[in-house]
Amino acid sequence: MKIVVSAGGRFHAINLAHQLERQNCLQKLFSFSYAKNDLKLVKKSQVCSINTCNFLDKLFQKLRLSLFINPSVFNSYKDNLFDHLVSRKIGKLKNIDLFVGWAHYSLKSMTAAKRVGAKTIIESGSCHIKEQQELLINEHEKWGLKFSPIYQPTIDKMLEEYAKTDYIMTLSDFSKNSFIKH
Repeated sequence: MKIVVSAGGRFHAINLAHQLERQNCLQKLFSFSYAKNDLKLVKKSQVCSINTCNFLDKLFQKLRLSLFINPSVFNSYKDNLFDHLVSRKIGKLKNIDLFVGWAHYSLKSMTAAKRVGAKTIIESGSCHIKEQQELLINEHEKWGLKFSPIYQPTIDKMLEEYAKTDYIMTLSDFSKNSFIKH
């Protein structure tokens, strides 16, 4: 079995890739947060690092662009760029059996993986995006805080990922139940 893992951020993707590599199942890890320390976990030949997104992240922080650009909007564009670049590279891979992509980073990549015959899993590190929005609204109201809603294109993309994937992986019963609810 050949498995592709794609995660814009670090999350636990490196650990998943490490275990898949140990079982000789990892075809490729796509990330923009692979670091020298990770060499002990996953061989560099198994990783495609999307450095453009890492560079944009560092530039955004260093220049303090959040004073001028909404970070949610910036992250959405950067993460969509990651997804676009990964999707182009996936189209060149052969014999992908399974694609595991992190939510919000994977719509185009997942579509490209399906085109080459792979089953897909969206990894959700949190609850359903609609549940997140509800929780945030309620907690902000409860504490009398100003609320900035989740960027709507992010919500739309995640809902489309949920609808198009073969499976959704959650990390808790709470998260699982939020997907059932929505």
